[in-house]
Amino acid sequence: MDDSTTPQRDVSFYSNSSTSDYWLFHQSFAITYFGIGIPAIACIGFVANVFTFSAHLHPDFRSLSTLFLNANLVTDSVLLLSCCSIIAPKFWLHQFYQNLNYSHFWAALRAAQTTHIVGYPIFLITKCLSQLFTMAIIIEQWLVYARAGISRGD
Repeated sequence: MDDSTTPQRDVSFYSNSSTSDYWLFHQSFAITYFGIGIPAIACIGFVANVFTFSAHLHPDFRSLSTLFLNANLVTDSVLLLSCCSIIAPKFWLHQFYQNLNYSHFWAALRAAQTTHIVGYPIFLITKCLSQLFTMAIIIEQWLVYARAGISRGD
């Protein structure tokens, strides 16, 4: 095959397309902090959720509130993991973007899109479930404490 007729594939256009892109991808450490910091915080939150969930397994914690709290812990843990699965591919793309390797960049872009297609709906669903469980805890506590005083005539 004659290589002279095949166009050279180059992504250098994308690295110099604007000054904001240049600053973001070449001059700033923000993307590195974003790619490392958020998954690290999410892992700490996941470990804390596991410890809290194990503490709620004690026999003294058998109530509807504990059930809602445990459900909220599980959905928050899945939310944290899905958040990491959405953020990590952006960090990979940034690393390949800096290297300007055509094949690696587009392979990483394909992997990031696949991860985003799977992770983003899970992220949205668990975010909604977490809000619903938090609202259920508030309503349940209101029914237990505020309505109890009203029904007794206090």
